[in-house]
Amino acid sequence: MEATTQNKLPIAYRTISYVAICCFLIYWILTSLIIGLPKTLKKISPKTHHAYTLVIRQNWHLFSNPSIYNKQILFVVRQIKNPQKTDTFNITRYFISQRIARAPFNNYYDNLDHVLFRISHYLETENIATLNKLKKQDSLQSNLWYIQQSSKISAAQEPLIVHFTNLLNISKQVLIDEKIHTVGKEYQLVIKNNYIPPHKLSHIEYDVQDGIVVPCFVSPYYSFNPHD
Repeated sequence: MEATTQNKLPIAYRTISYVAICCFLIYWILTSLIIGLPKTLKKISPKTHHAYTLVIRQNWHLFSNPSIYNKQILFVVRQIKNPQKTDTFNITRYFISQRIARAPFNNYYDNLDHVLFRISHYLETENIATLNKLKKQDSLQSNLWYIQQSSKISAAQEPLIVHFTNLLNISKQVLIDEKIHTVGKEYQLVIKNNYIPPHKLSHIEYDVQDGIVVPCFVSPYYSFNPHD
């Protein structure tokens, strides 16, 4: 009996090894096929997406499609009496530099960077929806006009006003940290997408001094002092 049991053990080990190797190979073959698709699986086959993710769920940045643009949050400050004199603060770059400078003890700036991205992405998504509604009502205006009008509407409605206010407060804190005086000045918040070549721009575009960008949110100018 002991000899029979000992003979069966190597066979069982080999069987388990073969099964494990086969599962490993199938898993990575399917993963390689999926990440090689020109579009995400959810867009290609939304009905079967859930079934695939149950078996080969992946959430790794290593296998994600490369970014086609960099999202930038700009805080534009200008003098009320001399609007041509402006200063533009890149809020996105500021917090990236703070994360690098304070690493590895940068949890605060790391978390804040994630918050900024989520807020800006939410504002962009909702603003594009408002923009499309405006285009259906009036299709004769310029792209920049639609963006400015939809941004003005989005910044004043619930629940976007909360996100917009939070983004403004974070941007104002940057001015405090940099000791920028705000007396007699007004500000504007701009969210834009800098596209990475060779990706093409969308239909919403216009030229600015730092290159061709796609603004997705352009707020009106507001005074730092409401009584000005």
